[in-house]
Amino acid sequence: MTFVAETLLATSDGNCPVCGTRVVKEGPYPRDSRPHDSLAQAATPEEVRSVPVVDLPLSVQCRNSLHKIGVKTFGDLLDMSILAVCNRLGTESKCAEQVRDLVRRHKISSQVGE
Repeated sequence: MTFVAETLLATSDGNCPVCGTRVVKEGPYPRDSRPHDSLAQAATPEEVRSVPVVDLPLSVQCRNSLHKIGVKTFGDLLDMSILAVCNRLGTESKCAEQVRDLVRRHKISSQVGE
């Protein structure tokens, strides 16, 4: 946990002191701070499906948006379908673009919401 997160938790229960928006995300943290791509390291389909959203090479905002719509693992994303996820995120949003790029980069599906 970073100093900023610790301070926000201590002073405002993890909420923005100005607007009250939740800014400290509780949940699993990436295994280390080095950039990595857990999907590339997954060897089996089960490992690919079990990669937590927090370990995906996406922006923090995108990972939080996915979490809000119920996507906790890459398998959840696949079960919901890439197109449906992108529609819920906003088809033209930066997060939807990041999800489509991630899927293309890993050649997960030929239908990525275009």
